[in-house]
Amino acid sequence: MKRNTAVLVVVALVAIVTLVLIGAGPSRPSPTVSFSSDGLTWSSSLPNPLFDKRIRWVPGDSRTSTFHVFNETTFHVFNETDRGGNVQVFATSSNPALVEALEVTIDRAQVNVACAFVEVLPHEKRRIDTTVAMAVNAGNDTQNSSADLDFVVQWDNENACSIGAG
Repeated sequence: MKRNTAVLVVVALVAIVTLVLIGAGPSRPSPTVSFSSDGLTWSSSLPNPLFDKRIRWVPGDSRTSTFHVFNETTFHVFNETDRGGNVQVFATSSNPALVEALEVTIDRAQVNVACAFVEVLPHEKRRIDTTVAMAVNAGNDTQNSSADLDFVVQWDNENACSIGAG
Protein backbone atom coordinates (compact mmCIF):
# COMPACT_ATOMS: atom_id res chain seq x y z
CA MET A 1 0.00 0.00 0.00
CA LYS A 2 2.88 2.36 0.82
CA ARG A 3 4.39 1.73 -2.61
CA ASN A 4 1.14 2.70 -4.39
CA THR A 5 0.94 5.90 -2.34
CA ALA A 6 4.56 6.78 -3.20
CA VAL A 7 3.90 6.17 -6.91
CA LEU A 8 0.79 8.38 -6.79
CA VAL A 9 2.71 11.17 -5.05
CA VAL A 10 5.51 11.02 -7.65
CA VAL A 11 3.00 11.01 -10.54
CA ALA A 12 1.14 13.97 -9.00
CA LEU A 13 4.39 15.93 -8.56
CA VAL A 14 5.46 15.23 -12.16
CA ALA A 15 2.02 16.35 -13.39
CA ILE A 16 2.19 19.59 -11.39
CA VAL A 17 5.72 20.38 -12.59
CA THR A 18 4.69 19.67 -16.18
CA LEU A 19 1.64 21.96 -15.92
CA VAL A 20 3.73 24.74 -14.40
CA LEU A 21 6.36 24.50 -17.14
CA ILE A 22 3.76 24.36 -19.92
CA GLY A 23 1.86 27.26 -18.41
CA ALA A 24 4.95 29.43 -18.17
CA GLY A 25 5.53 29.40 -21.93
CA PRO A 26 7.63 32.09 -23.56
CA SER A 27 7.52 35.33 -21.66
CA ARG A 28 6.12 38.40 -23.31
CA PRO A 29 5.62 41.98 -22.23
CA SER A 30 2.31 42.67 -20.61
CA PRO A 31 1.26 46.08 -21.88
CA THR A 32 -0.38 48.44 -19.46
CA VAL A 33 -1.45 51.59 -21.21
CA SER A 34 -2.98 54.63 -19.55
CA PHE A 35 -4.72 57.60 -21.13
CA SER A 36 -5.19 61.14 -19.88
CA SER A 37 -6.85 64.36 -21.00
CA ASP A 38 -4.46 66.55 -19.03
CA GLY A 39 -1.27 64.48 -18.68
CA LEU A 40 -1.71 64.34 -14.89
CA THR A 41 -4.66 62.05 -14.17
CA TRP A 42 -4.33 58.62 -15.80
CA SER A 43 -6.88 55.84 -16.40
CA SER A 44 -7.44 52.83 -18.66
CA SER A 45 -9.55 54.90 -21.06
CA LEU A 46 -10.00 58.55 -21.94
CA PRO A 47 -12.39 60.23 -19.51
CA ASN A 48 -13.83 62.50 -22.23
CA PRO A 49 -14.53 62.06 -25.94
CA LEU A 50 -12.00 63.59 -28.32
CA PHE A 51 -14.70 65.74 -29.90
CA ASP A 52 -18.13 66.82 -28.70
CA LYS A 53 -20.83 64.61 -30.23
CA ARG A 54 -23.01 67.68 -30.87
CA ILE A 55 -20.52 69.09 -33.41
CA ARG A 56 -21.95 69.46 -36.89
CA TRP A 57 -19.28 68.49 -39.40
CA VAL A 58 -19.36 70.51 -42.60
CA PRO A 59 -17.17 69.99 -45.68
CA GLY A 60 -13.88 71.82 -45.14
CA ASP A 61 -14.07 71.62 -41.31
CA SER A 62 -10.92 70.80 -39.37
CA ARG A 63 -10.73 70.30 -35.61
CA THR A 64 -7.90 69.40 -33.25
CA SER A 65 -7.96 67.58 -29.93
CA THR A 66 -5.15 66.56 -27.57
CA PHE A 67 -4.75 63.63 -25.21
CA HIS A 68 -1.87 61.84 -23.51
CA VAL A 69 -0.83 58.18 -23.50
CA PHE A 70 1.54 56.37 -21.15
CA ASN A 71 2.96 52.98 -22.19
CA GLU A 72 3.70 51.41 -18.82
CA THR A 73 4.81 48.10 -20.35
CA THR A 74 5.74 45.59 -17.67
CA PHE A 75 7.88 42.54 -18.21
CA HIS A 76 7.76 38.94 -17.07
CA VAL A 77 10.83 37.28 -15.56
CA PHE A 78 12.26 35.74 -18.75
CA ASN A 79 11.57 38.59 -21.15
CA GLU A 80 14.63 40.27 -22.61
CA THR A 81 13.16 42.85 -24.97
CA ASP A 82 11.20 46.06 -24.66
CA ARG A 83 8.23 46.45 -26.98
CA GLY A 84 6.41 49.53 -27.97
CA GLY A 85 2.95 49.66 -29.36
CA ASN A 86 0.68 51.91 -31.33
CA VAL A 87 -2.02 54.24 -30.20
CA GLN A 88 -4.53 54.63 -32.98
CA VAL A 89 -7.50 56.86 -33.57
CA PHE A 90 -10.17 55.92 -36.05
CA ALA A 91 -13.61 57.15 -37.01
CA THR A 92 -16.77 55.05 -37.00
CA SER A 93 -20.21 56.06 -38.18
CA SER A 94 -23.53 54.68 -39.33
CA ASN A 95 -22.86 56.66 -42.52
CA PRO A 96 -19.88 55.13 -44.43
CA ALA A 97 -19.71 58.17 -46.75
CA LEU A 98 -19.08 60.39 -43.73
CA VAL A 99 -16.18 58.22 -42.57
CA GLU A 100 -14.68 58.21 -46.07
CA ALA A 101 -14.83 62.02 -46.17
CA LEU A 102 -12.70 62.33 -43.03
CA GLU A 103 -8.94 62.41 -42.67
CA VAL A 104 -7.56 61.57 -39.22
CA THR A 105 -4.05 62.76 -38.39
CA ILE A 106 -1.98 62.02 -35.28
CA ASP A 107 1.11 64.13 -34.67
CA ARG A 108 1.04 65.20 -38.33
CA ALA A 109 1.12 61.56 -39.56
CA GLN A 110 -1.88 60.56 -41.65
CA VAL A 111 -1.97 56.87 -42.48
CA ASN A 112 -5.41 55.92 -43.71
CA VAL A 113 -8.43 58.02 -44.61
CA ALA A 114 -10.26 57.53 -41.30
CA CYS A 115 -7.50 55.99 -39.18
CA ALA A 116 -4.08 57.11 -37.98
CA PHE A 117 -1.58 55.72 -35.51
CA VAL A 118 1.69 56.57 -33.84
CA GLU A 119 4.18 54.36 -31.99
CA VAL A 120 4.63 54.81 -28.26
CA LEU A 121 7.81 53.25 -26.88
CA PRO A 122 7.89 51.33 -23.58
CA HIS A 123 7.81 53.56 -20.50
CA GLU A 124 7.09 56.61 -22.70
CA LYS A 125 4.55 59.31 -21.87
CA ARG A 126 3.45 61.06 -25.01
CA ARG A 127 1.17 63.93 -25.91
CA ILE A 128 -0.97 63.07 -28.94
CA ASP A 129 -2.32 65.87 -31.11
CA THR A 130 -5.22 64.57 -33.19
CA THR A 131 -6.63 66.47 -36.14
CA VAL A 132 -9.76 65.48 -38.03
CA ALA A 133 -10.56 67.19 -41.31
CA MET A 134 -13.59 66.75 -43.53
CA ALA A 135 -12.88 66.90 -47.24
CA VAL A 136 -13.87 70.15 -48.93
CA ASN A 137 -15.48 68.17 -51.74
CA ALA A 138 -17.51 65.88 -49.42
CA GLY A 139 -20.74 65.02 -51.19
CA ASN A 140 -24.35 65.36 -50.12
CA ASP A 141 -24.33 61.76 -48.87
CA THR A 142 -22.22 62.95 -45.91
CA GLN A 143 -24.88 65.40 -44.79
CA ASN A 144 -27.18 62.93 -43.02
CA SER A 145 -28.47 64.72 -39.93
CA SER A 146 -29.08 61.44 -38.12
CA ALA A 147 -25.61 59.94 -38.68
CA ASP A 148 -23.62 59.25 -35.54
CA LEU A 149 -19.87 59.81 -35.58
CA ASP A 150 -17.46 58.39 -33.02
CA PHE A 151 -13.71 58.64 -32.71
CA VAL A 152 -12.16 55.60 -31.07
CA VAL A 153 -8.79 55.69 -29.30
CA GLN A 154 -7.28 52.22 -29.11
CA TRP A 155 -4.00 50.54 -28.21
CA ASP A 156 -2.64 47.97 -30.64
CA ASN A 157 0.67 46.11 -30.29
CA GLU A 158 0.97 44.88 -33.85
CA ASN A 159 -1.52 45.80 -36.57
CA ALA A 160 -2.22 49.48 -36.27
CA CYS A 161 -5.39 50.53 -38.07
CA SER A 162 -6.22 46.93 -38.88
CA ILE A 163 -9.79 47.59 -37.77
CA GLY A 164 -11.97 48.76 -40.60
CA ALA A 165 -13.48 52.14 -39.91
CA GLY A 166 -17.12 52.49 -40.67
